[in-house]
Amino acid sequence: MKNINELKKLARELKPNVRIGKKGLSDNLIVEIRNALKKNRIVKIRLLKSFPIDSKEALNEIARIISQKTDSIVIQVIGNSFSLYKKKI
Repeated sequence: MKNINELKKLARELKPNVRIGKKGLSDNLIVEIRNALKKNRIVKIRLLKSFPIDSKEALNEIARIISQKTDSIVIQVIGNSFSLYKKKI
């Protein structure tokens, strides 16, 4: 695995691959994120303003839930975006 600083640098350069809006998390969205991770190994996810979130802690919790469901790790959380990394199997 690359070190966390290298992953953060790569993630900063990405545009969001997945956007989550007012419909929130769904099974289809998790499948989409898994597919993006298989293809790219690093995925940037952005929560749109229409997504009901009220705090930084809530954003961190959403990132943690998605990382568990997709078997990935959270690289970083910045603003309304976060990045995930999938280790090669």
